[in-house]
Amino acid sequence: DSYSDCVLPGHKAIVRSGQSTWEGVVGHVTPTSQDGVIDFTVQLNDTEDRLLRSGLKTDVYVVYGVKERVQRLHNEAYYLGEGRYELFIRTAPDRVERRTVTLGESSWEHVEILSGLREGEEVVVSDMTRYKDKTQLKLN
Repeated sequence: DSYSDCVLPGHKAIVRSGQSTWEGVVGHVTPTSQDGVIDFTVQLNDTEDRLLRSGLKTDVYVVYGVKERVQRLHNEAYYLGEGRYELFIRTAPDRVERRTVTLGESSWEHVEILSGLREGEEVVVSDMTRYKDKTQLKLN
């Protein structure tokens, strides 16, 4: 619902199911939302793919903006939306250190880095919650 102003007819849409991806365009958008959900249709560019079938469960991503020349990370389970994150960064071959990183918008593949990281730094993107009270870790 908070993105309803971003879902407009004519915007590019990406539909994914498993390893398959199809591109399309947002068609009709219902002008009201119900329980925080908006309804819209997507017209796919290629409807001949044999993997497409009625009732197929998919993820739909609407592209409402493109930013160029941004620093980014792979979108993994750690990302829960824009904001500040405590991430572990490799500071030496055998050491990682916790640092505050500000992350911005995301796509299905990448997350925008707003501050806290320099190009080329390695980030731990796996679940590190059991180390939440540690500031640095030694790797074996």
